[in-house]
Amino acid sequence: MTVSLQRAQIETTSVCNQRCSFCPVSVKRRKKSTLDLAQLKRILEQLNQHPISTIYLNGFNEPTYDKEIIEKIALIHDYGYSVSFLSNGSGLTPDLVEQLFSLGVMNYCVNLSTIDLDQYQTTRGNSDIIKVLPNVEFLLNRCVQEDAHATILIVGNLDETHADNIQQIHSHFNQYLNNNNVISICPAVDYAANLTEIRPDNFYHKTLRGCANKRHKEWLHISAAGNLILCCHDYEEKYAFSHIESEQLESAFANPTYQQFSRWVEGEEEAPEDFICRYCLFAISDDDFMARINERFCSNCVLPKQLKNDLDACSYCEVKKQ
Repeated sequence: MTVSLQRAQIETTSVCNQRCSFCPVSVKRRKKSTLDLAQLKRILEQLNQHPISTIYLNGFNEPTYDKEIIEKIALIHDYGYSVSFLSNGSGLTPDLVEQLFSLGVMNYCVNLSTIDLDQYQTTRGNSDIIKVLPNVEFLLNRCVQEDAHATILIVGNLDETHADNIQQIHSHFNQYLNNNNVISICPAVDYAANLTEIRPDNFYHKTLRGCANKRHKEWLHISAAGNLILCCHDYEEKYAFSHIESEQLESAFANPTYQQFSRWVEGEEEAPEDFICRYCLFAISDDDFMARINERFCSNCVLPKQLKNDLDACSYCEVKKQ
């Protein structure tokens, strides 16, 4: 398998302050890990031979809880890369936002599923919405002033509750929304459950023919522990094929472990029954990809009907964009 890296996602800390019901952090915590500055520098020094322009700072974590996040972003910019910053908004304080803008960070994404206090406490495990709202308002206002970009990612079950949350969030932040500040709708995928088991609401691919997002050959995914992992969905890092300190990137992608994972993804070799891609929405198999999407999401989605007087739900849907 030949790799042509186009994008890099780096998780600088494994810490998260929330326990979202759809996230594995809510049921199984990982060992606390932090990617240090020396490790980050080692990564960045090896990326210049690839056409990568942006570093995505996210994972199953909250990057604002990395005490060295400003130093790391400064280092990333020193190497000539822009940063896309994803946060739940709780630690995205006005002071931090100003520091991020001073470093030239112009792309943000805030994961915000509801602004209802009771629902927020139930689904996210705390009452952070009290500080999230003013933080996000400040960020969006500054994005308008700086001509920066921010996305409010609204995760839900495509049901009436999801529609209500979208309406409330859209209305609350409407004065800040423009061509740069937008909302995005995302169906919840239950990462908190054991994805590698056959359930009525889950996929299982008997055949594999690749990845629609090309995670295995165009993305570099590095965990806070410094592991190179096959996919950003791999919470437990079961499909780590190298470590940033053990070998150079080119050697890592040429090693037998990565090459075998790639053959499994592409269907060149029969993958184990519990292989992560067999349960993934974006796996390519012998079935019709769009038919699968329609069956799993679109046919059960009430958002177009519920939101028809407010916005075109399909045009904001992350699955539709894929």
